[in-house]
Amino acid sequence: MAPKVVRSALTAHPKKQTKEKIMLDKPLKIVAHRRSGNHLLWENLHINYDIEEAAGKDGDQFKYHRPYKDAPEGFTDKYTCILLIRDPRDVLVSSWFYWKRGGEKKAKVAELLADKTFSEYIRGINPDELDKFKPEKDEMDMYLIKDHIKDPVQNWLDYLDWEPHVAGKMTYERVVANPKGVVKGFGEKFNLKPTKDRIWTVKYDYNNIGVGHKPRKGVIGDWKNHFSQEDNEYVISKAGNKMKEFGYDVIV
Repeated sequence: MAPKVVRSALTAHPKKQTKEKIMLDKPLKIVAHRRSGNHLLWENLHINYDIEEAAGKDGDQFKYHRPYKDAPEGFTDKYTCILLIRDPRDVLVSSWFYWKRGGEKKAKVAELLADKTFSEYIRGINPDELDKFKPEKDEMDMYLIKDHIKDPVQNWLDYLDWEPHVAGKMTYERVVANPKGVVKGFGEKFNLKPTKDRIWTVKYDYNNIGVGHKPRKGVIGDWKNHFSQEDNEYVISKAGNKMKEFGYDVIV
């Protein structure tokens, strides 16, 4: 049974916040598409609350990168889930550079995209080409090739299927614009005990510090530096209705 969604400091306008709370009686999970600012949110919560105790022994347990359709049965009974959303165009740009960078866990994805342009990538890879890449051991590569690379925009939409099943939702853009408000509201909503006498915030995602590569800073609206007019029209044609719901610009 999905938890009741309560409009509170997590999603409400600061002047319209309520005092309603949800007791955190289950481990917390941030469900989000990769490159949506999971680490930025986690870091801000982590330095203000004893969040490991709520999340589990490992910080990675705090995040979950799978659409609702791929979640194990009973997942929302086991965890209190929060949906984190980011403009799909910025997600696509960040993902493009992330996959192209390659590395041990992304080798097959980087190989598949090696001769592709960004415009080709956001429109998805031909199924015939996908059949050539079948990792035998790396489950992450298999998932990315099967679902994300096949149709990146649809994959972003698939994550929104979490909405009826989560205890709250927020946007990456709100986390960046008002991190203190998000952190305070989060703690009040879930009755988390602060570890400091005031709210501390981090500015950038620690995962983007950069080791052996140029760091990316999660810039809001960076898609404008990479999208053509046709690219923008394509994404809006597929995801425009949902983008409007979260306040994203859909003017072409």
